[in-house]
Amino acid sequence: MAAASEAGAKVIGVDVDQRYDSNTVITSATKGLGASVKQVLEAIYKTNRWAEFGGKTTYFNAANEGVGLPTTVIGDTNGNAFDRFKNFNKEAYDAVFAKLVDGSVDPIRQITVADPKGVATAAELESGLGLTKVKVEVR
Repeated sequence: MAAASEAGAKVIGVDVDQRYDSNTVITSATKGLGASVKQVLEAIYKTNRWAEFGGKTTYFNAANEGVGLPTTVIGDTNGNAFDRFKNFNKEAYDAVFAKLVDGSVDPIRQITVADPKGVATAAELESGLGLTKVKVEVR
């Protein structure tokens, strides 16, 4: 955030809503920690569905409220959580999110790597995921 501030740039926060940490944060890719805890606790105490979770790896995604962007501004019922975007609003977010929920868009990509342990090289990541390598210089 400090580097973005110095450069006049913007950032996307991660894990929790970081909007309140800096004006450079346009949004945050958040984990639905509350939703995941609630689902597991309800499975244990309300619906007797613990077998769906116990001893298993559970992936939380858009369909089960495990990820998302913040859509409200804490302490401001009329706040616009998308006010830092130039060309993106709540309606556009809802449309994209609905496609993630219904499965018509799948953000998961897989690549083949040579290492039998699954450790990808920089070249494999760049080509397999369409990444661009950048050079960072420290002042």
